[in-house]
Amino acid sequence: MSTGENIKYLRKLNNFSQSELAEKLFISRQTISKWENDVLLPDLNNLVELASLFNCSIDNIISGSNEEFQKQNKRERILKFLFLAMSIVSFLMLLFLILLDIRDVTTTGSKFNPFVIFAFVFYFMFLIFITLFVVRIVSR
Repeated sequence: MSTGENIKYLRKLNNFSQSELAEKLFISRQTISKWENDVLLPDLNNLVELASLFNCSIDNIISGSNEEFQKQNKRERILKFLFLAMSIVSFLMLLFLILLDIRDVTTTGSKFNPFVIFAFVFYFMFLIFITLFVVRIVSR
């Protein structure tokens, strides 16, 4: 990873916007943007301040050699993939239940199937639980 990518990653990991980080360092937001796009490199004073704010070493900012940050990035990508997969599976499950209910209505008249109502309630509870679970894990 480049220095700019490391700064951007550390900034996002610490939940700072470019403007917030710029205010803490007493520089402009455009300077932060130039650092993150590898147009400019921060000077030594700013590197020391960044290391202090991000609670890491200057070496981690420059080379990104810290395995902890790389593991965290990999973990976030895996969780995003799992969340996407669970969303697709749950959407397909909902579609199946809707089609099941339509088939039941056409074969038996217009009465509601209690199983389908239970399945809809279970689906929404499941989706809310998974969403809260993923948000809690990613926010750690």
